[in-house]
Amino acid sequence: MSDKIRAIKRDLGYADIIVDRLMRIEEYLSRATKDGYYLDDDYVLDNLAFQLFQAGEQLAQGKLSENTKSRYPNIPWDDIRKLRNFISHSYAQKRNAVLINVIENDVPKYIEMLSGVRGDLLHLLHEEQNKEG
Repeated sequence: MSDKIRAIKRDLGYADIIVDRLMRIEEYLSRATKDGYYLDDDYVLDNLAFQLFQAGEQLAQGKLSENTKSRYPNIPWDDIRKLRNFISHSYAQKRNAVLINVIENDVPKYIEMLSGVRGDLLHLLHEEQNKEG
């Protein structure tokens, strides 16, 4: 297996984690709402914050390659990474309002954009694997 294929597989794995964590936010919020809980509930918000933290963790540690990130300059990679830091340092006074805003306004866009990256990586992986035969 070539280094290029290895790198694509690695990035695909990180993209999968990010998309999965973001999709969990929508799923968990839907379940919570059905049970009568909303974003202003600390239990719900803490759970969703953890998912955002995990998504940002894939960028905070430099796991997703700069090559992949540079191919998608429209994605706010740094903003997603900074969310991880914001959550981990828990700036309590602003925390809830910022998280609610991100969950309501940004997460759906992030899912769409990063699902596209994931699809592109899958396509690229198949192309490279076909070249190797």
